[in-house]
Formats: sequence, structure tokens, C-alpha cells
Amino acid sequence: MKKRLCLFLCLLMITSWAQAFVTVGNEVECDYSFVQFQTAIDNNSEIRVTREQTLAPFQIIDKSVQIIGGYENCNEAEIDAQRFFETEVNGGNSETTVIVKTTNGNGHAHQTIILDGLHITEGSTSIGYLAGGVDISGNVSISIIDSSIDNNSANTHGGGIYIFGGLGATLLLDSTSIQNNNAGVGAGIAASQGAVITMDRGNIRNNNASGSGGGVSLSSQSRLITLDALIGSNDSTLYGGGIYCSSSFLHMDLTSRLNNNQSQSGGGLFATSNCNVLIESGTTSIRPNNGIGIKANYAEFAGGGMYIENSLAVLKGTPDNYVNIYGNWTDENNINAHGGAVYARGSGTVVTIINGSITGNDSEFGSAIVSSNGAKVKIHRTTGSCFANEECSLIFENQSNNGTIFTEDCGTIDVFQTTIRANISTLASVAHLKGNNTDSCVNTMEGNIIFNNKDEFDESDSLFFLDNKVTLDFAFNTLTDNLSSSIFFMSNTDSSNQILKVNSSILWNSPSPLFLEIANTNSYSGNCFIVHDDQNLPAGFGALTPVVNPGFINAANNDYLIDFDSAGIDMCDTSLYQPKHHDIMSVPRGYQYTVPQLGYFDMGAYEYDDGNHINDVIFYDRFDD
Repeated sequence: MKKRLCLFLCLLMITSWAQAFVTVGNEVECDYSFVQFQTAIDNNSEIRVTREQTLAPFQIIDKSVQIIGGYENCNEAEIDAQRFFETEVNGGNSETTVIVKTTNGNGHAHQTIILDGLHITEGSTSIGYLAGGVDISGNVSISIIDSSIDNNSANTHGGGIYIFGGLGATLLLDSTSIQNNNAGVGAGIAASQGAVITMDRGNIRNNNASGSGGGVSLSSQSRLITLDALIGSNDSTLYGGGIYCSSSFLHMDLTSRLNNNQSQSGGGLFATSNCNVLIESGTTSIRPNNGIGIKANYAEFAGGGMYIENSLAVLKGTPDNYVNIYGNWTDENNINAHGGAVYARGSGTVVTIINGSITGNDSEFGSAIVSSNGAKVKIHRTTGSCFANEECSLIFENQSNNGTIFTEDCGTIDVFQTTIRANISTLASVAHLKGNNTDSCVNTMEGNIIFNNKDEFDESDSLFFLDNKVTLDFAFNTLTDNLSSSIFFMSNTDSSNQILKVNSSILWNSPSPLFLEIANTNSYSGNCFIVHDDQNLPAGFGALTPVVNPGFINAANNDYLIDFDSAGIDMCDTSLYQPKHHDIMSVPRGYQYTVPQLGYFDMGAYEYDDGNHINDVIFYDRFDD
């Protein structure tokens, strides 16, 4: 009796395993025909579909199911043979192609859906839904694998995909392409109400939004994480050619790409209303030829690469690679265009760029950075050793008519441990800093190397232009071999006092004849800096301003490390400015080489240390890096 029972149970298990999937196709051996496809979904958990015929639109409601397309015939589906093509699902430009949801009647029980090897195309918004291609809502986890979603359109949101996350919907896109879709918002993908999207490989390309979010629109606490993915060549009429992000979260990993998108503002990315952004995309190359990074995005007015408004953005390289922001631009014919690479706006905005290569960007104002209306932008290198040494944080070969860095309306910058070189601008080839008429608007530049900045064909008017009521703390910088009429120009155009503080710096062979050009009554002070020419140095600076060769190791080859016998060693320990950071090579400030008579700190970007000296400053590790 036991043997018979075992035999019966084993046969039952084999029968159940054999019926774990069904096939859909044109042959007699198929379990279902194409016209029975919706019935197959309703009654089975795994459906294998041939590519012999186009499927009509379908719905997955209150159930878990796996749909695998692309088989040549049902015999190959039976053995799960290798697939080289997709099965087309066509909406006929009259209805949403695929609808996935849970309902109240089922208590929104969680469902898991896999769509694999499908070509979802020519969908158009159905009554009661938003998306043209795939409409997702409810408590579902859906994976779309090795598929393409193209040529769909939506009346408002989600040409390719719309996902509503209010009941827990999540989406995984694995090696899937979303192309040539159209919508008002989120032409490729629109996500709302806490939807979670992970994009692993694949691309979102050539989608077009008549409003915002050509590639992707994220709103209301939604999340997008991209892994080795491309968001490229998408357009929006208003904001966020590549990505529009409002009150949501965006994370792009090391090998993801945000390329060739365009819009009115925020060509690559438009982040607003407490969007949190983390972008790590980059390589060791200044201009990686594989497109990794934020590359060649365009905006008509502001933020060719990205526009960050009342949001937090961290662009973060590592000790082994940059985060790349390169070749982005604004309309060259728009005389009011701002922010080729990054435009930051609003008192709630903080943009932090760590180990960034900001290279080859272009705009009328602020080719690399614009900080406006109370925004804060912080640029620096990483802690400890770094693959590019003093160029781990780099602002290079950007081109503008008005400031590589530009601030206005009390937007501020804090730039430290950064190399700023070979940038081009007619006015203020390094920075044009505009405050407002009421606040101090403090900008800080510490521990930077600044060289070879100029106008395109001749001298720029100045390296630093101070306008309206604004403060610049300029300390521990090495500035040399630039081409400008003056180093600092203080305009005082609005009868508001500019404040310039210069300390512990090397300012050598600019070769500008004027250290400081003053248009009206201003405040300037400083102590302990080497100056190339004190003939025109106005009264008001301290006594430690020698005209003496700083002793660079090899200036002809742009090596501005100071030699052991440099006059700048152990010179500075003033009460006017104490260093807040380590030097440009991440060496702690305050190594003793000579007996300190004037101070512990070395002038300029480098703190001299041959490895045998001791740090004489107590608690030096209180500094930031």
C-alpha cells in the first residue's frame, strides 16, 4: 500500500511540474492560441510565448505571473531554448498596451510579475489609466527583462511607463530599452507617490516630453537607482531633458551615463522641491570616450548639465576615479544663459562636488558653476591619497564670457583642494561673485592651485570680480601664470561694500600689473602672502607681503609644489585666517620644517613635508579634509 501511495504522489509531483508553464503560439502543440493569451494569463503563473504573431494589449490584475516571449515555436518554448528576438505586444495606438495592478477587492495582496522578452509598442492612454506602454499600480513588484518599450504615447504622464507607488509598486528594468515615447510629463517613465525603480543596464533614449522629464519624471517621494545605464538624447520643452526630479531620490552609479539630453532648463537633470541626488558616474579620464558621466547635455536658459533648486545634490568621485561633468552647455546665442555644467538656485540648495572633473563646459555666465539666490556649492577632493594627486578635484577648460564660476543674489561657493586651470572668460576668468545689498554672502577659496586662466585670445579683465555686497575669503591658494589685467577687481556698482581677505597665499607672475583694482570704497585686508608685484599694492594689507620667488619645484611643467628652501615655508600663523582644511594633497597643515618664527603654516596650496617632519599644530585633525 505504501509503495502505491508513493507512486501516486511521485506521479502527481511530475504532473504538477510538467504543468508549471503553458505555451502560446500558432502550432497545434501549443497550449493556447494568440487570441487566448489573456485567458492564459488569468489561469496560469508562467506563460511562454512564441514570436510568430503580435499580441493584443493585455492586463495582469491581482495575480503573480511570469510572461516570457521570443521563442521561435512552442517546441522551443517547451525546452526553454535560447531566444534571440522579442514577442511584440501592440496597442494599435488606441489603448494602453500592458496594465498591471492590484485591486481593493483582493485587498491589494502583493503580487510579483515578470515580463521577459517583449516588445511593447504603439500604446496610447486608455480610459482610467495614464500610460501608453505599461501602466503599473497597486502592491506589485514587476521586473521587465530583455525587453523594449517604444513608440508609445500618453496624454499626460508616462509615455513608455507610468508607475504609481502609493500601494508599494516597485519596478526593476533589466537590460531593457525605453525609446521614442511621447508624453506631457515623463515621456520615457513617469513615477509618482513613492514608486521605486531600479534600472540595471539598458537605456532610456530619444523620448520627448511636451512638459518636463523627457526621459524620466520622478515625483512625490519616488526613487530611481541606475546601474550601468544610459539616459540619453531625451528632450523636454520645459524642465529636465533627461530627468525631472521633485521631492524624490535619484542615484546614478559609477558607470551610468546622462548624455545628450536637452530642455529649457536642466538639460541633463532638473531637481527641485527637496529632490535628493547622488551621482557617482565617472572614470579616471578627464573626458572619458565611453560617455560615462554627465556629458553633452544642453539647456536653452540654465543648467546645461543640471539645474538644482531647493534640493540636495552630491556628485561624488572616489580615490580611484572622478565624477565627470563635461561638455555641457547652454544656448550660445542667449546672452542671459547661466550654468553650463551646474546651476544651483535657492536657499534650500546645497550642491557638493567631491573629486569632480568639471571640464569643457560652456555658458554665457558661469560655464562651470552658477550659485544663485542663496544656494551653496561646495567643491573639494576626497580624504587621503587620490589617483590624480592635486588634480583630483579639477575645474578645467570651461569657457564663458562672465566667470567660470558665477554667483548672484547671495548664492555662495566654498572651493578647496581644487585645481582651477585653463579656463576662458572675458570677465573674471576664475570667478565673478555677486552678492546682494543686505547680506555678507561669504565665499571661500582655500588651498587651490589656479593657473593658465585667461580670455580666449588675450587677457581677461580680471581673475576675480567682486560685485554688490559680497565677501571673498581667499587663503592658502597658489595663483600663478594666468593672463589677466588684474587679479582682483572690486566694482562696488550698487554702493554696497565688497570685502576681500587675502591670506597665506602665493600670487606670483600673473602677470597682471594690478594686484587689486578698485572702483570705489571697499574693504580689503590680509597678511602673509607672496606677491609678484607690490608696486600697485594698495595700503591696507599686512606686513608679510614679500616680493620674492616662491620657489616652485618646476613651474615650466606646472609643478607648483614649493621647494624645501621656499620663502613660503613656516610663514603664516595669523589671527586673520586659520586653515579649515588639509592642503591640496590632503597633507595636514602645520608641519614644522624650520624653526617657526612667523608661523606654522606654509603659504599656498601645498604644506611642505618630506615625510620626516612633525606636525606642530595641536589637534590639527580637527580640520576638514
